[in-house]
Amino acid sequence: NRGAIAASSEPVSFASNGRGGEQLTIVGGGQLKVFDLLTNTLSAAIVLPLTNAPVMIWFMDGYFLLLERDTIRVWFSALEDGTLWDALDFFARSQTSDNLMAIAVVRNRIWLFGSLTSEVYYDSGDADNPFVPYPGSLMQEGLAARWAMTTLGEGVFWLAQDAEGRNRIVSGSDYQPTVVSTPPISFALASYVDITDCEAFAYEHEGHPFVV
Repeated sequence: NRGAIAASSEPVSFASNGRGGEQLTIVGGGQLKVFDLLTNTLSAAIVLPLTNAPVMIWFMDGYFLLLERDTIRVWFSALEDGTLWDALDFFARSQTSDNLMAIAVVRNRIWLFGSLTSEVYYDSGDADNPFVPYPGSLMQEGLAARWAMTTLGEGVFWLAQDAEGRNRIVSGSDYQPTVVSTPPISFALASYVDITDCEAFAYEHEGHPFVV
């Protein structure tokens, strides 16, 4: 028993910097904690400059990427250190205005999923704010439920919704969303009273990929 994560009805999000910093960051219950892989100790909740609670964390290019709930902001940590977060170190989507629901890192690209639209960012190498929108990556497919997104290989799959409220499951490996759900699945999705608690995961069995 290494410590406790605050109780929550949502999944816990993990990210590690591996040998770069020997840290495993854990977001759960509206808190960020850091597990030291060398000393096997779990920190107290990290003090963050966020206005709202953190909900999801990933790692790319030496930075931890932390999504703030109900905003358009994603925060990035100090290099290889998930315990240090500066009040100026964040990037905010500017091409659209819908709040971010989730983030994912695939092929050194950061996928940002809003409630109505999605887009991709990349590391430009800028010293002040390295993360900027990837040209031509804005997609008119948002995310219907925060945890209804998953990655498989170099692809991203999510339960999408658009401005008209239509739901379907799409993939977006080349920044061009492709509907992968069948019409009966879309019909079933339209019949549900609430899909905001939906979750997704992916696996491969005997060479065949599956998204659930």
